[in-house]
Amino acid sequence: MRKTLFKINGHEIIFSKGFFGKECVYVSDRKISRKFCSGGTTHTFYIENEKFQLKSIYKSFGLRNIQFELSKDGNRLDFVTVAMKKQLIAQMIAGLCLGIASYQLVNFLMQYL
Repeated sequence: MRKTLFKINGHEIIFSKGFFGKECVYVSDRKISRKFCSGGTTHTFYIENEKFQLKSIYKSFGLRNIQFELSKDGNRLDFVTVAMKKQLIAQMIAGLCLGIASYQLVNFLMQYL
């Protein structure tokens, strides 16, 4: 599991990404957003009646990094780039194998149903 930390107005905003693409955003150890994503998404949440957005953007070709943009009411507060590790490559290979196996299983079932 990969985690990235932001500190805004005394609150800790933690972004975590699980092995199968589940992204979670925590504010002060409380889960406030959860989404499944493989290529990046936007999490919208509120802290003290202020609207925040945390965007994750995955760059899988070239530099292989993840970019995070934290904004408040449309104004960028922080921008972080994190290099991808070998774990992400293993996830991509596992996903490819699972996809091929699922495709073969569906084809096999369709032939005999």
